[in-house]
Order: sequence, then C-alpha cells, then structure tokens
Amino acid sequence: MKRSLSIILAAAAVIGCAKTEVNYDMAQQSEIALTPVSGIMTKAAVTDGVFSKNDHIGLFAYYTPDVEAGTVTDYTRFTTKFFNDTKFHCEAGASTWDGLETDYYWPATGSLVFAGYSVYVANDPAALAKNGTASYDLVTDQLNINGFVQSYDTRSTYDLLYFGRTAESYSKNATSVPVQFHHALSWIEIQVKGSTGSLMGGNRTWRVTNLEFRGVECKGDFRYRGTRETGPGTADFSTVMWRTFGPTKNIIVYSGNQPLTDSFEVIERVSAGTLVIPQAADKLYATIEYDSPAGDPIKEVVEIDITAQTPTWEPGKKYTYQLTFSPQEILVAPSVETWPGAVETAMPAYN
Repeated sequence: MKRSLSIILAAAAVIGCAKTEVNYDMAQQSEIALTPVSGIMTKAAVTDGVFSKNDHIGLFAYYTPDVEAGTVTDYTRFTTKFFNDTKFHCEAGASTWDGLETDYYWPATGSLVFAGYSVYVANDPAALAKNGTASYDLVTDQLNINGFVQSYDTRSTYDLLYFGRTAESYSKNATSVPVQFHHALSWIEIQVKGSTGSLMGGNRTWRVTNLEFRGVECKGDFRYRGTRETGPGTADFSTVMWRTFGPTKNIIVYSGNQPLTDSFEVIERVSAGTLVIPQAADKLYATIEYDSPAGDPIKEVVEIDITAQTPTWEPGKKYTYQLTFSPQEILVAPSVETWPGAVETAMPAYN
C-alpha cells in the first residue's frame, strides 16, 4: 500500500520517429523511456512497493525550443504540449517503460517539463485508461481526474498516485529525471484485541467475523494544485481536494473468523488493506460471535462511532483504529499519520 516511488526518465537509442510536431535530429534520436526506482517498504501492499509488468502511468509534458535544461523560473515559456495524458506501460521485469501505443523521442533542441499520475488495481493493468478523465495545466500545476471510481470491493482496490510538475526541465542529454509519486487516497487499518479470562466470560472464545463501513462514497473528482489560487504563478503551495458524490456503498474491511486475544492484531479482508476516497468518516460496524454458558453461539452486531475522533479521512493519510472488545464496552484508540512511503535508493538511468 505504501507506494511512494520515484521514476527516472531515461534515454535509450532506437530507430524511428515520434508522432509529434516537434522537429528531430534523426542522427541523435533517443527514446523517452522509464526506469522505476523503489526503496525499502514497511508493509506489503497493493503494489508491494514497485510497479509490475503491464502497469500504466499517464504522463503530461510541455516543451519549449528556447530554454536549456535546468531550474525552471518561468513555466509560461513551455507552450507546446508534448505529452497529453500519454500512456506508458511497464515492460518485462518491471525495469523498462515505454509508450503504450508508440515510441516517443527526445526533441533535438530545447527541453521538457513533466507531470503525471498512476491508477493501479490488482490484476487490472488497464485501470488507468478507464478510471476517470485526466487533464493538466502546467502554469498552475493543476491535475484533475474527474469521475474517479474506487472499488467498494477491497479485493480489487484502486491506488491513485500523482506527481506535480518537475522543478527542472530536461533535454535529450538528461541521464535521469527524478519524480516522486504521492498518495491521493486514504488508507485505513483496523487492529483488534479482547481481554481474556473472566473479563471475556471465562473460557468462552470471542471472535470477530465481520467489519464493515456502511455508506462510503466511492466516486469523486480529484484535484491537485501546486500553485496558489492567487499570486505568482510559480508559487509553491501544494493542495489536494476531493469532491465526492454517490451512490454510497458498504465496504467490507474484514470477513472471516478472527479470535480475540490480549494483543492487537491487524484484521483485513486482503493484505492490500482498505483504501477509500477522502471524505467524511463513516461509522464502523462489527459482528462479534461468542459462545453462551450453554455452549450455544451468540452473534451481535455493534456500531462503533469513530467520527468524533476522526471526523474526516484526508488524502495521503493512514488511519489506524485499535479496537478493544469487552462485555462492558468497546474502546477505540485512533491514530493518524502521513502515509509512510519508500526510502529512496539510487538507480542510474540506462542508455
């Protein structure tokens, strides 16, 4: 789930020409390809920390013929759209990326700046192409993904990531173009435990058989903006906004037969965990089963209100809820942290 990665745009010599209006020096053509860079992950997740074969990303790039590679001071000079939600896909071994439908090449002169995003769902590499409509404006550094639909089934959870415009521009001589993906969704983790012995009713075993949120909005419009709404167009001011709309769905966090012990255990339907569109937090409903003194199974559905402590689920945040069950009460101990990511490692671009 912690998929905070870097990618490197690399130059690889090939034969052919790109389908753009930018002029090329055929004797010096180099393909724009990608090499993903991942680091140390602290939890196996949706992507296990790396992109996989056939994963897609969407790239935006803007070109200018009269600016050399280096720190960008005026993005208004990059007036030509070079990539416009252009799809790249991962080749064999998750070590090489190239254009999904054709090859693309560095222009002979001038430089490029980049922005992009990724939508991932397990066993569905084409998720990027069918989950929402993406657009981007370079001057305001604004990325919009309208009509994003999150799966209510955690077995096919979508993971939405994005990166804003690069601070530097790059030319055909670039050996790497580092970018950092950020998480746009909220990650929820539930941990459970119960008191043993007399508190839980002698030797009777208490079990959690179901955890679910009811009424979660699973469709919305995403917006990232890297500049202020007013003021200089190059101001650094990252904001992420979501506008959600129905219909609402029930999301099953866990379904099984989890005995309660005297220590907290993570309880999830799938190892990928639960990812939701940021929104007002929902109540959690737990189904508890235990045996009566006569040995008959008893099932209870209890409502757990977490909204007072965490009224909203915010983008790029991980929410951990520790639930302690006893016959007298259910205690909730929430914690919020920035979604942990990878520790970046160095990886050279290939030529």
